[in-house]
Amino acid sequence: MSRKKKIIIIASMGAVLLIIALAALLLLGRENKDGFLDNLFSGGFSLPGGKDIDLEDDDGAVTGGAESRSALFMVSDGPVAAATISGDGDGVLFYRSDVGHLYKTALTGGAAERVSNLTIPSTINAEWSTEKETAMVTFIEENRALRYFVLHYVGTTTEGVVLPKETYAATLSPNGENIAYAVAVGDGASVVIASSSGKEQKNVLFSELADIELSWITDDLLFLKTRSSAFAPSILWSLSVSGKTQTLLTPKEGLGVLFSPDGGRFLYSETLRGGRDLALYVANNNDEYLKLPATTLSEKCVWSNKQTGVVFCAVPQKLSGLPLPDSWWSGEVSFIDDLWRIDTETGEATMVWDQNDFDMVKMFLSPEEDYLFFVNKKDSTLWAVRLAS
Repeated sequence: MSRKKKIIIIASMGAVLLIIALAALLLLGRENKDGFLDNLFSGGFSLPGGKDIDLEDDDGAVTGGAESRSALFMVSDGPVAAATISGDGDGVLFYRSDVGHLYKTALTGGAAERVSNLTIPSTINAEWSTEKETAMVTFIEENRALRYFVLHYVGTTTEGVVLPKETYAATLSPNGENIAYAVAVGDGASVVIASSSGKEQKNVLFSELADIELSWITDDLLFLKTRSSAFAPSILWSLSVSGKTQTLLTPKEGLGVLFSPDGGRFLYSETLRGGRDLALYVANNNDEYLKLPATTLSEKCVWSNKQTGVVFCAVPQKLSGLPLPDSWWSGEVSFIDDLWRIDTETGEATMVWDQNDFDMVKMFLSPEEDYLFFVNKKDSTLWAVRLAS
């Protein structure tokens, strides 16, 4: 046999052995859940063919979940438009703005299950009824116009109505039975109350002021505010379902408002003209006001349901010299926050947590208030921090 033929035979045998070895490795990899292939494709977001979102870090460990021992954990690694505690109190509901789906996960994070068969692209916000069976969802159409969708969740079935195109503000009653929305009429606005099915419409207020924002805090009382800016004053007033109004705050620049769950008191933040000297106050419906020892925006706070008069607020470590809140809303500036517990009756403030690099918004508490959830404004991811008992 020639030397050339021997080389060919040896090379052929080597190739066969290599193929056999690779096949064996692949078979072993399928049996080994922590093998190379599984690690290569682990984590990530399951597209509409699947049901789960796996929240894993670079080492393949689940972020959050029942085994998490960290004071801080991620709930969703994708952008979240809005989140809340589920109706049964044992989980978190959240809308992913990138895919338009509603998901539920445990209070301690982990895999999230899709709970609605409806896809709403470009979701930017949602407001839920107390029982979480109805939601007012805000989304953006292709022409960049805001639209409002009232949704009723029945198991995995979702039914709903889209509000008129002329609607520029809308809110949902706490019991989910009614809605209120504002439509432009000339240079002013008309406020309409209707059932959450869109029927039984009734005009309850015409205002010469445009750009009204609506909040429905108790079943029979709404609150209206003109749109805020560092360069224009806003006012706040209440509106009963029968149409009676009462002014609560005279014009203030940079006005932000956050009502307590019972509507009996509210936080408000304001600035001097031009967005300077940010300050936070608490007020009640008896015209009593107290300046609080925290320099932050009211929308970076959440009221406690278990501790009367207590709020948790994300307080920026350093404020920008640019006008607030406009420069923060636009994303021109962002903050690094510390988390504080504030007793609005005494003014006492205690730092809860300061080990983070988050710009905290859309905060809410678990039923036992052992977890505080928030969206990081920098990337819209959803997080939770465990509160000391």
